[in-house]
Amino acid sequence: MKQAVAIGIGNILLKDDGIGIHIINCFIKKYSNEMNVEFVDGGTQVIDLLTYFLDYKK
Repeated sequence: MKQAVAIGIGNILLKDDGIGIHIINCFIKKYSNEMNVEFVDGGTQVIDLLTYFLDYKK
């Protein structure tokens, strides 16, 4: 298990509302093997992401 999680949240269909998703996708491509961080595309289902907030301290 990784030490931290970075969650991108947004709706890519609404253009600028999806910036979190676009940033997370860039981080996944560039840093996924280098950092001890789990990158998650959270989409718009924020309630489903609660476990990440409980499982990770950072």
